[in-house]
Amino acid sequence: MSSNFDMNNKIQQNWNRFENNINNNNNNDDCTNSNNVYPIENDSNDNIYNNECPSETSFKLNQQLGPEYISHRPGPGNAKIAYLEGFKAIQLANEIFGYNRWSSSIGSVDIDFVDENNGRYSIGLSVIVRVTLIDGAYHEDIGYGDSENQKSKSMAFQHAKKEAVTDGLKRALRQFGNVLGNCLYDKNYLKSIGSIKAPNIPKINPDDLYRASYCTDITKNTPMNLRSAAAVPAAPQQRPNNTTTQLPSPQS
Repeated sequence: MSSNFDMNNKIQQNWNRFENNINNNNNNDDCTNSNNVYPIENDSNDNIYNNECPSETSFKLNQQLGPEYISHRPGPGNAKIAYLEGFKAIQLANEIFGYNRWSSSIGSVDIDFVDENNGRYSIGLSVIVRVTLIDGAYHEDIGYGDSENQKSKSMAFQHAKKEAVTDGLKRALRQFGNVLGNCLYDKNYLKSIGSIKAPNIPKINPDDLYRASYCTDITKNTPMNLRSAAAVPAAPQQRPNNTTTQLPSPQS
């Protein structure tokens, strides 16, 4: 019972420290100043510090997405609907907030319908998804998913739940700012972004792949994940302490 109270108390204390820091530095907006340190609360309830200025994060959140992030699907009347794919939304959240500074949770699942027709199943359901930042700030929204004409009820539920959770996650994330998908609801932005050409997708560089330890580089016969280590020259071997060097005998 006291853990929730203690957590809320720590978050409030953390926020008070943050406000005091902002007030003390209101005459200096240089985010690169090493004295500007902003407290945030980690999962272990200990205070940790982030040197990134909050205004820098706000600036990123207010930026609109480049065309390389936008996908399209067919809509009614042969229209194209712009959307942000789930994996890109997660990638952006990790870049903006930090991979260990935000989390998502499912609040509820409501089944809207389950229909069975000739051994085929169709299901529709909705979920509430909450996205919480490390400082306690959060947004939540409803996500919807459906799956039609599946061979089994379990497969129909699986597809519908995955779709609903992804939809709810994206809808919750977009409330944090334009860069997380909110700009896709701006009609003027959608009209303008079409004139900007998306860059070509870069080819995969094998050197950038995370490889299993048993994968070897054929050209060097070394494990893939040890190639950089193999390139470092080995330190010179030390002579054992119990060995002696024989000196030449003096000439008579």
